Amino acid sequence: MGSIDEVLTDTPVPGLRLISGAADLLSAANIKHLQKVRVMNHVKALDVDVVLIDLGAGTSYNILDFFLLSDVSILAVVPEPTSIENGYRFIKSALYRRLRAAAPTEAARELVEAALDPKNALGIRTPVDLLARVEADDVEAARALRREVAAFQPRLVVNEVRDVADVAIGHQLVAACGRHLGLRASYAGFVHHDDAVWQAVRRRRMFMADAPTSRAAEEIRQLTRGLVKGESLGHGF
Repeated sequence: MGSIDEVLTDTPVPGLRLISGAADLLSAANIKHLQKVRVMNHVKALDVDVVLIDLGAGTSYNILDFFLLSDVSILAVVPEPTSIENGYRFIKSALYRRLRAAAPTEAARELVEAALDPKNALGIRTPVDLLARVEADDVEAARALRREVAAFQPRLVVNEVRDVADVAIGHQLVAACGRHLGLRASYAGFVHHDDAVWQAVRRRRMFMADAPTSRAAEEIRQLTRGLVKGESLGHGF
């Protein structure tokens, strides 16, 4: 595998380069562990200010590991029950994946793996239960895992918003992550449904160049500015 720099393509936007997945092999989404590690190392070695990785849906190990690689983890959902449930499930899976990798002892790792089964015999139903169970056996191991939980702070974005009730979904997800997972997730903001988006895609034109003054485009700019600054935006509906 060559350097990632070799497959970067320049774009009309100064300073922005792209690696397109259009020509990928069908097996590209299911690369082997060693290949994944090499790609992740290449990404971390890039001499750039920001790397933005657009991940697919699902909770495969490859998707979770690239999500956890990031300094800023952003999860987008739409105001539909299945999307909201899948978003929560994804965050929970990512947290357990992170805890398993960070477990300092084999005993702690075995407890994390047991917790992956919602019907486990130990009665571990939530990450909070898991930390309590680890702490009962090994205080130092529990302290290490608590640090991982504190460091994992995903940002949530609600896309295709149409009304005030849709806006509230982000706050509800943040509350659920805190209550059930013990996570300090944050609501980065939302983007309204905008016909200019799908019209631009249909015409195969860059959305931001095609509709720079649209409501959705301005909301994306606000989101981006806030995320770059490490802030959580809550712009008005």
